[in-house]
Amino acid sequence: MHVNIVFVKNSVTYSSTSSSLVSTDKNDKTVIVNEVLSYINFYHDNVAMEQMKKIALGYFLPAEVSTAKKLLVSNFAAELNDCPHKAERRKSSTRTVKEAELDDIFGIIDFLDVNSKMNTVFAAVNLERIPKSRGHTYESYS
Repeated sequence: MHVNIVFVKNSVTYSSTSSSLVSTDKNDKTVIVNEVLSYINFYHDNVAMEQMKKIALGYFLPAEVSTAKKLLVSNFAAELNDCPHKAERRKSSTRTVKEAELDDIFGIIDFLDVNSKMNTVFAAVNLERIPKSRGHTYESYS
């Protein structure tokens, strides 16, 4: 089995490959360590997207969201050729960069999922940085 671990610390991306057994199996996974992506992926099919967005907007810092999007785009660059959500975002009069990038993250994950290109596990190092979605409202994280 082959595992590729990717994580970001202090805005620096690290990648580590561990291969105790060499495999050509299509089920090999990449593990991306990022709390924002871990939260979104974990609750993706269990919580309404609008509720998740509200919680994420109130809970995560803009830099965390931006880093998560860059990590997602860089790790799936080849798979995202036809995806409109990979574009760089700037502040507009209707929404913040953080809101736009969160929308992009949800869109990219949906795009990868629908096209069966998501062979990745998202993990968190600091579980305190993962908001709990069930029973919580946006106001809980304001």
